[in-house]
Amino acid sequence: MRYYFHLVSSQKIILDTTGVEISDPATVQSTVRRLIHEVQQEADQITKDWQGWRIDVEDWSGNVVLSVPLVTNLPKPSR
Repeated sequence: MRYYFHLVSSQKIILDTTGVEISDPATVQSTVRRLIHEVQQEADQITKDWQGWRIDVEDWSGNVVLSVPLVTNLPKPSR
């Protein structure tokens, strides 16, 4: 199944128009953790720049299956 990982704030939406093919729905959460970790590694002022942003994960039919704040303390993703 294809999932789309959109960056969303109260004023902007950055749409993922490509998506990622994921066969196991449990993998969606680990993918979100990995994305958040990558953003946190790249941003020097994560709490200032990304405050109020979240990742909304949509399935192929447009249903939001997971929504996670970008500024969060998630465990590091396993690779």
